[in-house]
Amino acid sequence: MRGRKIWAVLAAGALLCLVPLAPVDGAAAATPGRQHALIAGSQFAGVWTATGKVLVSNNDPEEPADLTLQRTWLIINDPFCTTCLGWEREISGGVQTSVLRPGRDGWSTSQKIGVACDPRGSGVQTSEWALQMGASTITATETETVTGACSATMRLEWTAKRGPEATYAAAMVYSSLKGAEGEAGFVTRSTDIVGDESSTEVTQSGKSGGLQYITIRKGPDTGTASIILIKQKVFVKANVFGLENVMGFTPVAAAAEADRWIEITGGVTVPKTEQEFYQNAAATLTVLSAVDQIGLDGPLTLVPSLVVVGGKITLPVKMTATLSGGIHATCTLYLDAGAPPLPVEQVTTSTDAGATMKATDVFSSWGKAPVVIAPTASVPFDTAWLSGPVAIS
Repeated sequence: MRGRKIWAVLAAGALLCLVPLAPVDGAAAATPGRQHALIAGSQFAGVWTATGKVLVSNNDPEEPADLTLQRTWLIINDPFCTTCLGWEREISGGVQTSVLRPGRDGWSTSQKIGVACDPRGSGVQTSEWALQMGASTITATETETVTGACSATMRLEWTAKRGPEATYAAAMVYSSLKGAEGEAGFVTRSTDIVGDESSTEVTQSGKSGGLQYITIRKGPDTGTASIILIKQKVFVKANVFGLENVMGFTPVAAAAEADRWIEITGGVTVPKTEQEFYQNAAATLTVLSAVDQIGLDGPLTLVPSLVVVGGKITLPVKMTATLSGGIHATCTLYLDAGAPPLPVEQVTTSTDAGATMKATDVFSSWGKAPVVIAPTASVPFDTAWLSGPVAIS
């Protein structure tokens, strides 16, 4: 049921909180510079497209007067602070946060942060915001003053309108998965439940190889299997129940080959059946192939509310898709609300012939490459051992 891609359509200048994204071919990019994420009450939650006009600019060559800026603001329902509005900004690689509080004339804030302006030196920037929040429109005035070697002043006016959330959700997932592809490795712990059957997989994916440990349970029976990918070779070892139900071996072959390492070779020189077995066994053991399993191909919906998952504050994105055989599936992907916005967990449910399947994938150990060592002894794979076509796990 996995094997999903979400390189979805992106709109010009869409941003995941503080992460800049490349625009779609033919679309106008947002002017580089500030990226914003708002945190507010649920009545303002959602995506807002903002247009800013620089009214006054003194000694700021990057943003002169009369410059028009395009930004995407994300307003999130923060269950931890129902009466305040937070404002996050990325300055010199760090995230600065201040709190906007309601007043007689709308929401306002003042914050001071250190800034660098090489080669001139450094200074202190004071940013003051005043916002008027409406159901369909937000207007804001931003005033910046920088003292010290960076001395500059600037005043902007912003107008923001709601939408488009689907595009923003696609941009969030795109940014997250592209970042994941660049990691040296990560761990996925997967739990699948279908009726009285369940399986647990722990996969350590690396750039060119990885490890996987599988446990399946069906009634009173338990199967185990281990898979190693190293130097374009796959090694598998399983007990009898695991060889039959995970690897697709015949009962006779499973009884004969249980509990010893079996070597499978990929490439065009081996029989097609062995190629397919190799591809299925190695399907999630590299970073790129494992990331390809995250999410569903289908419509995306942003859930503008912070959710704590595994001790991390996350932003959920919901997806739906119709899989082969007409199976309808839904998936909620939880993305780290911090930087980098890597996947934290996904929960997928589907129904087929009255049976409901629930799959939970938890992602961790980002950036840690697995230590992969080939077995010291193994036997060559024989396609005659298979009972028929098999898609491992």
